[in-house]
Amino acid sequence: MKKTNNDREIESAKLECTRLNSIIKEKDERINQLGIVEKEKDEFKVEISQAKDYAEKEVHSLKQEMEMTRARHEIDIKCVEAKFREDHYILQNDFHKERCQFEAKLREERIRLESEYREERTHRSRLEDECRDEISKRFRIEIELRSSEQKIEELSKTNDKNNIRSTELSNATDINFVT
Repeated sequence: MKKTNNDREIESAKLECTRLNSIIKEKDERINQLGIVEKEKDEFKVEISQAKDYAEKEVHSLKQEMEMTRARHEIDIKCVEAKFREDHYILQNDFHKERCQFEAKLREERIRLESEYREERTHRSRLEDECRDEISKRFRIEIELRSSEQKIEELSKTNDKNNIRSTELSNATDINFVT
């Protein structure tokens, strides 16, 4: 926006120079027409020359001001860019730190969960082993029980046979005593 204002001021100064130039022409014509002495003409020329010099100095001053404004603008842009880079760097560092912390927490959580999983697996394996041992013991006990039942049955049959023989023998001996 300052550039346009400076440009306007330059244009205004140029218009002023143009206007002054036209005034000079008018004055020259009037001097010639009225027959004003050469001295007055020279005085007007000096005044006009001074006005031109003043206008040129004004234009030069405006150009310098415009250059200074451009330089300030460039400095401001560089400052903003530097601040942006600094903020960007800080944000990147903060993001990197947060990401590293998050990844560390995830690793810790994963390690903890894996450890718990291994413990659960070990516990489950131990329980399965105990269960298999119990099933094996139960199976052995059932086999021993069946074997014992068979032996008891065999002994019972043998005992029954012995009882029958003993009864028969006892009856036979009773019969022998009686006779």
